[in-house]
Amino acid sequence: MKTKLSLTLLLAAILFPLSSFVNSTHASNASEAITDTQKAINLKGQLTQPILRSFTIPFEAFINSNSIYINYLEDLSNITIEITHENGQLVYYTIINPVNGEYMIIDTSDWDEGNYHISFNNDSGGCISGDFEISQ
Repeated sequence: MKTKLSLTLLLAAILFPLSSFVNSTHASNASEAITDTQKAINLKGQLTQPILRSFTIPFEAFINSNSIYINYLEDLSNITIEITHENGQLVYYTIINPVNGEYMIIDTSDWDEGNYHISFNNDSGGCISGDFEISQ
């Protein structure tokens, strides 16, 4: 019994600092993503009927020299994110279920220079979109 308790305490001591390190590293990466000459991506549109929700956009998006940072301000479900280059090429596609306070970082370091369009769509036909530029 004493051995089980000792092993449990040892395991807890090892895992607790490790999980704290992972969380602080994750937060640090988010800070780096928005401190390098960030520019807000001007988003327009709505995801739901105005009667059901306010007209506020439930997330914010920023771009810097090598990534797009998206901060979610509400719990959402089945959001499709598409990013297309000005030549029509789809460069990014995903479906997510974000939670308020979560963020997402999309690496753009190997994308071509040019103008891009980002759109966020939901199952109800709502769409929020914006345009941004990548230059070297």
